Amino acid sequence: MRRDDQTMVGINANEGESVVTEDVSRPATSRRARGAGLLLLAICCSVVVACGGGDAGSGASTGGGNGAVTEVPIGMIEDLSGANASQAFTAAEGVKMAADEINKKGFEVAGKKYKLKVLEKDTRTDPSVAVSSTQELVRDNGISALFGTELGTGLPAIPISQKAGILHFIASGASEAELEKPENCCLFRASLANKYRDPTWFKAAVESAQKADPSLKTMATIFPSTQDFRKVIVPNWVNSAKTEGLSVVASKYFAPGTTDFSGIISSLASTKADILLLPPTPPEAQAIIRQAVEQKVAKAFFVPAVPADIAKQAVGHGIDQPVVVMYTGAQFGQPTSDATKQFIERYKAWRGGKLPEQVAESSLFFYDSVHQYVAAMEKAGCVPKNEGGGGNSAGECSKKLVGVLTSTPYEGVRGTIQYDATHRVKYPLDVCTTVQVDTTCQTFNP
Repeated sequence: MRRDDQTMVGINANEGESVVTEDVSRPATSRRARGAGLLLLAICCSVVVACGGGDAGSGASTGGGNGAVTEVPIGMIEDLSGANASQAFTAAEGVKMAADEINKKGFEVAGKKYKLKVLEKDTRTDPSVAVSSTQELVRDNGISALFGTELGTGLPAIPISQKAGILHFIASGASEAELEKPENCCLFRASLANKYRDPTWFKAAVESAQKADPSLKTMATIFPSTQDFRKVIVPNWVNSAKTEGLSVVASKYFAPGTTDFSGIISSLASTKADILLLPPTPPEAQAIIRQAVEQKVAKAFFVPAVPADIAKQAVGHGIDQPVVVMYTGAQFGQPTSDATKQFIERYKAWRGGKLPEQVAESSLFFYDSVHQYVAAMEKAGCVPKNEGGGGNSAGECSKKLVGVLTSTPYEGVRGTIQYDATHRVKYPLDVCTTVQVDTTCQTFNP
């Protein structure tokens, strides 16, 4: 409140009204002149207050009266450039597509109208950039939730999001150990954990492949030399393969960006590997299949999360070697559910009529997660607040959301999605086997 010429004018922001106090000892004419000006000022101030309402902790409001819509800022960090970009960019598209769909209708929580505001940051496949980006999103932008990364770049961002008590959905396999830490109150693994996925995948994959060729007994792996693959993913897959009776004869790694795999494949010829387990990136998988077929190495191929016709894409025609493709709940080459078919059409339309050349199921990890996050807010009846400054613990709303996510199944594109008490997600798996051009698919629950 400010004193000016014996007249005090103030705005009561909490009550949303103007407060005017005037010194009546002045002459009436002077009071009338000042009164007219004060009336105009009061009207202006009232308009400002009416239009500027909303919960500061939940974002800015637009519109007026009962039609006001509050923006809920959510953060997204992803490897949009750098070594992981070819695989990770579709995960970012999943976040943005989901937000666009939600915002067309809007959503209501406890009778108030909301929409999402996506704040996107490119990590450049650099963990230090992931840290600085997350700090900015939490401290300066007041995000209520964080999505990403798909791969391991976002691991160093976890302490920042968790100190602020922000729900953080991450797909990285390397996040497994982080889920065991009690201080990570609100961390969720949005992709199926290896402990659930791999045993189911390999049991189905081995049975399917051996129906086509009973002589398949040995396996070798070829994967990028990143931390995710070396430390977590490949060791888990190797253990699962051994459980299913396969002998793992070699594990080979290549630098991201490699296109010539002939040397690696030649080195595997002496191991007599029957099966090659390949990376979940179409360009590398295609190149390895093509060069392995040329060198007559391997009797079969196992490839996660690529189109079912990956072999035909690689060599231009079907091949006699069984190609087993494993999917975490949905796939694009030969959709097994109406929900997946409809998602593909929506995704295609959202992108202007054309799917990306490298379609990755990672678009679904965060697409479903954004929808599930909004559904959890609706059920919990609250929107998390982030007042900036980093925070220090989960608020009451975040705790309610954690409770909803770990107790309530959600029907997503991937099927029935359920988080367990450790915040690891579960949902159905598809396994498809192609010989020449004939493909058969089956769905399994972990």
